[in-house]
Amino acid sequence: MRVDNRLVYTIAEPIDVTAGTPHVMVMVYYELDHQYKQVLIMIGLTFTITMALTGFILWFISRRLTAPLREMNRIALQLAKGDFSQHVRVNSKDEIGQLGSTFNYMAKELENIEQMRTDFITNVSHDLRSPLTSIKGFLTALLDGTIADHRKNHYYT
Repeated sequence: MRVDNRLVYTIAEPIDVTAGTPHVMVMVYYELDHQYKQVLIMIGLTFTITMALTGFILWFISRRLTAPLREMNRIALQLAKGDFSQHVRVNSKDEIGQLGSTFNYMAKELENIEQMRTDFITNVSHDLRSPLTSIKGFLTALLDGTIADHRKNHYYT
């Protein structure tokens, strides 16, 4: 109830003094504006603290949950640069742990493929160099006169 534009709590109690006399009613007013403001301040303060704690807890949980993914991202960049010695630490058996194990398998396979590629290039380079060295030697021998003139036609064919 409002009295003089103030929020008040009102208690009314009729009093019967004697029979035949008019009844009197006693009303007690208790102002609520101050208590109402205090309750609003407490609710606002509680809401603010709760939201801050919730934000911190969510930030902490999200950092903890995404840490393995950030590590995999860092290692993927190292693999892209050719550093195959990097491996993901697998600490769990959930989906993230399975992804980490698969990631490590992929890194090992990439390392094997890179080694095969290096070996192949080394072998091809050697295989091409050997015949070219022989051809160069014969051409030098033909041009500098090491091979007799009557034998040169044999090497030209």
